[in-house]
Amino acid sequence: MKRDMDLIRQILLYVESEMPSHESVFVLPHNAFSNVSYDVVASHLEIMVTANLLMNGSGLVADDYAEVRGITSYGYDYLDAVRDDELWRRTKDAASKAGGFTIDVLKQVAVGLIKTQLKKHTGVEI
Repeated sequence: MKRDMDLIRQILLYVESEMPSHESVFVLPHNAFSNVSYDVVASHLEIMVTANLLMNGSGLVADDYAEVRGITSYGYDYLDAVRDDELWRRTKDAASKAGGFTIDVLKQVAVGLIKTQLKKHTGVEI
């Protein structure tokens, strides 16, 4: 299985939008991503925990759901950097031209693009 950066982004967006703020554990249903097998989603949840994007949950609990404890601070920073669809497209395009990338490199590319936009719109260089 290859790591799917689009799926990682989708999972973060889904958990952020669907996890109630008063819950300490979020149940991610098997059908949350209809175009992806649940084994692939579960594998990506494990990747996301080891990459410090998600707080450690119990992972795949049964054949039809997994538990997630929430998004980490780093996960929110990453998500904020790649949230915008156009920025995400440009980030992936730039990273693919380099021939390879990590989660951290994708975040840095996205932040670089955000800084460029800020300078363009405000004149402030960060």
